Amino acid sequence: MLKKIAALGLSMTPVKMRDGVDAIALDAEPPDALFAQHRLHTQASDDRLLASFVEFREKNAGNRVLILSCDSGLGVKARSRKTELVMPAETLELPDEPDEVERELEKAKREVAELKSAAPDLTLTFGNGKTHATFEMRSVAAFDAGTLGRLLGDWRKRHPHISGMPDDVELLGQVVSFKGLEGVPGFVSQADAAKHNAAIDRYYNTYEMFLQTWPVTLNTHFRILKFNFVLENDGTAPGDDVDLQLWTDASGTWLKKVPKLPIPPVVPKPRSIYDSVLDVRMPFLDHMPRTAFLQPAANEDGPNILEEGSGQRVQYGIKRVKHHVPCELPAVYFQFDTDADVRSFRVIVRLVAANIRKPKDAFLDVQVTRKTAEAPPPPSKLDDDDGA
Repeated sequence: MLKKIAALGLSMTPVKMRDGVDAIALDAEPPDALFAQHRLHTQASDDRLLASFVEFREKNAGNRVLILSCDSGLGVKARSRKTELVMPAETLELPDEPDEVERELEKAKREVAELKSAAPDLTLTFGNGKTHATFEMRSVAAFDAGTLGRLLGDWRKRHPHISGMPDDVELLGQVVSFKGLEGVPGFVSQADAAKHNAAIDRYYNTYEMFLQTWPVTLNTHFRILKFNFVLENDGTAPGDDVDLQLWTDASGTWLKKVPKLPIPPVVPKPRSIYDSVLDVRMPFLDHMPRTAFLQPAANEDGPNILEEGSGQRVQYGIKRVKHHVPCELPAVYFQFDTDADVRSFRVIVRLVAANIRKPKDAFLDVQVTRKTAEAPPPPSKLDDDDGA
């Protein structure tokens, strides 16, 4: 109430409150003679109010002057001095101003209410709030006859047949035998050459079979999708001890990593006498505690592939997801079983956390399209991560 009165800026000049109502402030105390005349004391608050009222009434003779107050103590003195006292209506009564303790208590109540209402709002996305991802999948056709012949011809040039030395030769009318050189490094007999060439032919046949199945191997590899999920929190509190599980009804398999592409058959090189020199062991490492190489515990655990009767689920455990700080999860992969199974699908998501009331279910949309089949790249021209 006092704040509202102070806001009026009252003075001896009337201030309009509303139509027909003006307010003024008295800038002087009544004289002591007035207090004595009406048996009032200058030190009593009610008496000072009555003295001011009497003085104001005498200066405004002919006007109705009254006191508006619900103070019962003031009423006794006012009536004995023929002063009109009117009780204000209850609707005009203002609530009591809270004291410092009450204000602090109210502030504490508001803070507790805010803490109780604070909660995480977790969403699994593909990053930047996106819940839809598009993949364009590669595919290859079989090798044409010309390309297959060229690859096999290049292999033959790298691994040609060899010829052996004859068992003996005639020099200057004399027969010289080379049988005594068998086993000497660098000497190749006809039997050694025949054995070597037979092995080369076996590797050639294996390489030819490898090339024929290479397009199928590539298409199997290209059927792998890589997912970089991001857990976002748009709530008002961090998400603690989050358990994330996801699955799909698409025909395929979840993978923690991309399988390595097979390498072409390699013709082994002859062992060198120096090979054993490179087999160096450091026995002291066997006794070193493994904890010496451990890194601090990560905030994310996973992906963990859970096998169930109806299929697979991918599980992540996250200690904390701060609000408005995206949490990038380790990559996980999905591989379609066959080319006929390749299609768009949905990833079903379930989120559970220690400080959310109930599990949150959601969906991520995955759109898959396939490129027109292209010529397969040779095995030496493709990295393991291509296509995934």
